[in-house]
Amino acid sequence: MSYFKSIKRFVGYNVAAGIASLFDIFILWFLTEFAGIFYLISATISFIIGTSVNYIISRVWVFKGTKARLFGGFISFALVGISSLILTILLMAFLVEITGIYYLIARIISLVITVFWSYTLVSLITFKQPLLK
Repeated sequence: MSYFKSIKRFVGYNVAAGIASLFDIFILWFLTEFAGIFYLISATISFIIGTSVNYIISRVWVFKGTKARLFGGFISFALVGISSLILTILLMAFLVEITGIYYLIARIISLVITVFWSYTLVSLITFKQPLLK
């Protein structure tokens, strides 16, 4: 894969992640503000939904034509997601509880930090694509 295609795929992944993040943040806000659920539980639920949306978009658009099977690919994507979820929850708890940052801002900060982690693992493990070639 050329360097240009690698950059194009990275940008595509970030567009997919951006769309999924909108779902994630809306659901986080709704569950926390209207359903009265503790923000870290809301963040876990919204993360799972956002990860599912991201997988569908990534599979259909960003990584189409790769060797990952639908179910096996999702399992691998979900395992990467679990590692990202742990990182997200730890970052959010630190930012909200220790620094006093508003939970939605903390979620956005954690998204920015975890996107590189998750892209790297999704590329290499789920869709078996080199980062740069």
